[in-house]
Amino acid sequence: MRANEGGLRQVMHIIHIALGVVFVALGLPLALQKVAPNRIYGFRLPKTLSDEKTWYAANRVAGIDLCLAGLLITGGAIAIALREPALSADMVMVLNLIILFVSTLAVLVHASLALRKL
Repeated sequence: MRANEGGLRQVMHIIHIALGVVFVALGLPLALQKVAPNRIYGFRLPKTLSDEKTWYAANRVAGIDLCLAGLLITGGAIAIALREPALSADMVMVLNLIILFVSTLAVLVHASLALRKL
């Protein structure tokens, strides 16, 4: 192991755990339908901004998906951290980024598909 590799791994674990927590923190108000239509925060598309009912329905789905993605990201980062001795710092980074990318993509795809049904 290189001298700085252990510290780099710890930083990566903390960043990805924190990212998962941020996803949950951003998704929860949307899932609970606490965010009124706006142009800053939420699933903002012409269709959601033009109708309040569509806004709340679409953002509920997106919020639930964000919360699930956040739990997956955090859980994945913790699972990877527990396997840390067997993994190189590069592998830790790649695995965490794959989980982050796939989770984010799943949120976008599922929320978009749900919006089409509204």
